[in-house]
Amino acid sequence: MRVGIWIALIVLAAGITGGAATGWMLVRASFPLTGTPEPDKKVSPFAQAPLLQLMAGKKTDDAHKGATKKGLDASLNALAMQYALAVQNRDCEEVIRLTQWMNERLTQVKSESGDLAVYEAAKEALYKRITEWDIEENQLSQEGLDDSYIFAPGATFEIIGQDTVPQEDYEQPVGGRTWLRVTYPGKQRAPRDGNGQPINCMQVGVVVSTNGKILKAGIKGNIQINYNSVSTQWEPSEGG
Repeated sequence: MRVGIWIALIVLAAGITGGAATGWMLVRASFPLTGTPEPDKKVSPFAQAPLLQLMAGKKTDDAHKGATKKGLDASLNALAMQYALAVQNRDCEEVIRLTQWMNERLTQVKSESGDLAVYEAAKEALYKRITEWDIEENQLSQEGLDDSYIFAPGATFEIIGQDTVPQEDYEQPVGGRTWLRVTYPGKQRAPRDGNGQPINCMQVGVVVSTNGKILKAGIKGNIQINYNSVSTQWEPSEGG
């Protein structure tokens, strides 16, 4: 069992019954048949952060101002954590099951083609997207970062808050946004900031619909990034 599982157990114990996690479905509405799906959100508020902020690498560990630990919806938090762990574990079937736009893409391929080989090829392309790792793609940009690099193997996740987002920015009814602090265990495979420096930790937002789906809120991936929280400061004993 990978690091971070205990966090999910705490979340579930806080208000989710033992069987509630089973069968949860996550994610998104419209997408083109080919290419990268467009984000549900028109423009992420953090995607507009100046590049200088992105590259500064200053440590700002405080949770986003809109987030609060009071009155949290435990089901939203559990869904966010479930998705993060599925991506981290490179559990392709689970990620596809949890990701609405992936489900919809496969459904569309099946209905329009009816050819099993075409369907399997589309599924294999999604597997590749979930599992492949490219050093050139492991760098944060103003377009964000793919989820597989954010929720990297070995990273730990901490729920730090929850807030609301404007409904008009999304196609699906929005339940809320859970903020996670993601901390990386070492510099070698940690994501890089705009200067190419390894990121020690950052805060990311997972937007969940009222129907229990993760909404696509980023350009490169499903996740929003608080660029002001990106830290490249490592303790002397860290980052080997």
